[in-house]
Amino acid sequence: MSHAVVRSIVQAVSNHRFFAMIADESTDTAGKQQLTFILRHVSDDFEIHENFIGLHEIDKADSEHLSAIILDCLVRLNLNIDLVRGQGYDGAAVMSGVQNGVASKISAIEP
Repeated sequence: MSHAVVRSIVQAVSNHRFFAMIADESTDTAGKQQLTFILRHVSDDFEIHENFIGLHEIDKADSEHLSAIILDCLVRLNLNIDLVRGQGYDGAAVMSGVQNGVASKISAIEP
């Protein structure tokens, strides 16, 4: 069922062409590091949709590894990075750092 829900969300995102992505890394109560991935888009009637896509367990919380996971999510969802118009991260340097953060690595691919 979860795959059907994600496919439906991705279809809606694809129908509206441009989208933004939101990601955040956190550690759960069991000590596992996870990356939350969310897609955001605006419908034809200007309604904002923000949909949780999933949690992805991560081995390392460095910008290189987190960027690779985000890019892999886009590939697996068949979403074109050229259509990303926004990125949302917390204020941690590993995520939003200007020189080496995830945001700068993604922006280097799609400014």
